[in-house]
Amino acid sequence: MAEELGKNDEVAVATVQGKSSTPATGRSYGGFAPAMGEQSCLRLESDERDPDMTAAWSVPWSDFMMVMFILFAVLLAVEMQDGDVAEMFATAETELQPQLEATAAEAAYPLAPAKEPDPTADTKEAPTPERILRESREAVINANLDTVDVALTENKAIRVSVRGPMFFDLGKADLKPSAARFLQGLATVIQRNPFVIQVVGHTDDFPINTERFPSNWELSVTRATVVARYLIARGGINPARFTVMGHAKHRPVVPNDTLENKALNRRVEIIITREEAPVQGERAQ
Repeated sequence: MAEELGKNDEVAVATVQGKSSTPATGRSYGGFAPAMGEQSCLRLESDERDPDMTAAWSVPWSDFMMVMFILFAVLLAVEMQDGDVAEMFATAETELQPQLEATAAEAAYPLAPAKEPDPTADTKEAPTPERILRESREAVINANLDTVDVALTENKAIRVSVRGPMFFDLGKADLKPSAARFLQGLATVIQRNPFVIQVVGHTDDFPINTERFPSNWELSVTRATVVARYLIARGGINPARFTVMGHAKHRPVVPNDTLENKALNRRVEIIITREEAPVQGERAQ
């Protein structure tokens, strides 16, 4: 029995000594071969030092990072659309809108060459206040309008007052197409005489506070400017003859106590004075 135990011990020792090293790695760990898990760790360490393996995982990783960058860039753009970007475009549009509206007539109707009244033409009837008054009233009749008043003032000037929403909507300065026929006829009347033209804008007492029109002052003068430029463009009239003004709500013709009266106070007046304009002048810019 003792002899058999001794032989078994020798076999065990021999077996252990036979596994004390591994040909794959040449390493020994205290006389014992590495276990299966340890061999896997060794293989991973060897893989990490492999340049080919490094290139293999870095390419998809860089692609993934690029996709994430694009995703966040798109999300940022969408978020800014309702913020700074939208505000920037709105500001630019607000700054350009008065110029666009002021030149809308010239874009739709090419600017005719500026003309001066011919002193030798129509010598039978000089441009008297009575003649200008009659021609202005004829322009109103031809346009079939009932919201235009034509009157002779004390100083012999002709005041053409367009009331209500014929020219513009409430709080707006966009010239309506319905005003084109009347303004065309009035431009012809103005072109036949040499006098200074005053275009005056008025509003009611409705308060306004927008980016474009902080008050009724800006609204009234913008409306007058749009009408003046339309007359210049359609009649080929010397711009030096025109004066543009805005009185906001401060020159009402009736009290602003009803909606009907407010509509009467919203008006544009074209005044043909008795003052002769300078002969020299350039076309509208």
